[in-house]
Amino acid sequence: MPVGSLGDGRDETLALAAGRDGALARAAGRLAFGHWAARWWPASYLDGIPALEPDLLGLELAALTHTCQQLFDDVEDQPDADAAELIDVHADALGPLLRWWRSAPPGSVTAGRLDAVLRLIDDAADGAGLDGEAVRALRAALESRGTAGEPLEPAPAAGVGGLFARGRDYALAAGELRSAGGRLIARSTGTNDWRRYPPGFVDAAEHAVTWTASAVGAERRIEVDVVADGSAPATDVRLAAEVDVNGGPAHRVLLARRDDLWTGRAEVDLPDGGTPRVEVGVLMPGFDPGPGHGPGQGLDREPSTRADRDAVRALARRRLAEAEGEGAEQGSGRALERTGEWASEGTGEDHEPFLPFLAEIAAAASAEEDF
Repeated sequence: MPVGSLGDGRDETLALAAGRDGALARAAGRLAFGHWAARWWPASYLDGIPALEPDLLGLELAALTHTCQQLFDDVEDQPDADAAELIDVHADALGPLLRWWRSAPPGSVTAGRLDAVLRLIDDAADGAGLDGEAVRALRAALESRGTAGEPLEPAPAAGVGGLFARGRDYALAAGELRSAGGRLIARSTGTNDWRRYPPGFVDAAEHAVTWTASAVGAERRIEVDVVADGSAPATDVRLAAEVDVNGGPAHRVLLARRDDLWTGRAEVDLPDGGTPRVEVGVLMPGFDPGPGHGPGQGLDREPSTRADRDAVRALARRRLAEAEGEGAEQGSGRALERTGEWASEGTGEDHEPFLPFLAEIAAAASAEEDF
């Protein structure tokens, strides 16, 4: 699927899938897109693109997986095909999700979608025999709403985004070009190619990779700083920077997590005269899949370009803008009419499988405070 066509909403493949074979095809298309977002969403503090709360997205994917269960022959042989396992892994978001549902005005788009997701989760949990505290609370809440008509709870004081917010402490030395000591030779930004490390490790901004080359006595040193994603592990994981000077053999600089940065330095061979041509990129040793793999890439595609990454950012920003608009329509009265589908019949919206996820609505709400 061409990533560039997603950025401005022109992709005909998605529109065709949306209108084919009714509710199951719409749910399957939404499920596929949700798994893409779980892996390749371009979360960036520097670009102002908030991360999607993984447990909230995971629960909606569990609901969609349950809806699409007839498409899976053997869940043991297919990753992410077990709705019960997804519920168990992401159960921490059930409590906040229930609070959001209780405070959503009846009849609103979001209230209908929350109700649909929660009832599908309950049905999947019941079928799999799940019986944890969070699942029991869910079942009790649904039964209470169904029989007695629970009163509407006040909206959370911190807003919807605050229900799912995770602490992200950015010291924001991030993106600054720091001197490695000694006489400055050159400094610039590097290449941030998302294919070369797992999602959730590095801020997705193009200028998240910076480097400084210096002369310290007779030594020539390069220091690399990479802005870390807020969820990146602080220990037991090492990234590396690949440094190319004037087209020569690449040097590897090991990077360690320090606050909001992956950082490292090493000696390199730099010419005595003139300004060297230095290229720096970040990768995870042993993970780097090589050209033609990554968000929106097929096996026969050329390596990802900045245009591809810009298209993904454009897609994320467009979806967040739609999510922000939907979150503001709490009293619109456009309810979902069925708990098993993701939009009511007759709305005339061919792109319904790709309407904002609950995680996108929450992220858009949190962005108003964080960015």
